[in-house]
Amino acid sequence: MARGQYAADGDTFFGVLSERSSHRFGLCSFSLSADEGSAPVVSGAKLLFAQSAPQYVNPHGSDIYFLYREAGDEGGRSVCRIGKDGSGLVTVADDAYGYVQLVGDRLFYCDSSHKYRSVGLDGSGGELVFDREIYMAYQVKPGLLMYQDDADGKSLHLRDLETGADMRIAAGRICDYGIIGNYLYFAKIVEAADNRWDDICRIYRMDLTRPFPRVLRQLRSSVCL
Repeated sequence: MARGQYAADGDTFFGVLSERSSHRFGLCSFSLSADEGSAPVVSGAKLLFAQSAPQYVNPHGSDIYFLYREAGDEGGRSVCRIGKDGSGLVTVADDAYGYVQLVGDRLFYCDSSHKYRSVGLDGSGGELVFDREIYMAYQVKPGLLMYQDDADGKSLHLRDLETGADMRIAAGRICDYGIIGNYLYFAKIVEAADNRWDDICRIYRMDLTRPFPRVLRQLRSSVCL
């Protein structure tokens, strides 16, 4: 799934831009404009945070929440908040891995052990939501979690976080997915290679409004958009 390096808030965009001269990346605010048939043009760019290429950008009110990753593959990661004017940088949660998502008035993310957690917007009230090693975590609707389960052969699951109802919806080695309207699109590895970049994948589409087995029908009202 995408790493959420860009997000729109009205006519203003927030995300990663780079300086051509230095090739440095940073979190910026900017506008986009384009004539019909032309590529979008960036204007009014303002650097908000220069120390990192942020991921999982979530604008909210006067602030932006994002995943900060220190330089290097082994660098630490944390969930941070910064004002839309570039002021007031604070750490909301340490020991984060990724998949930061704002749902209601809480932030959800996976920690370094890939356990699913949540925390208040001010960094208080941290909770362990799902005590299982998961990847590609994303709530398709509040309380309905889609995730990849490595222990189940990297299959794709849906879970009702309130009731605990859980079902595998796509078997096999799922390596990415996205949701457009009522359809789930996912990539499945059909021939693995020594180098993961050479894996052979197929793209599948699933209609989330089709009839499901009983356990998933309990979740269906949340799935149908």
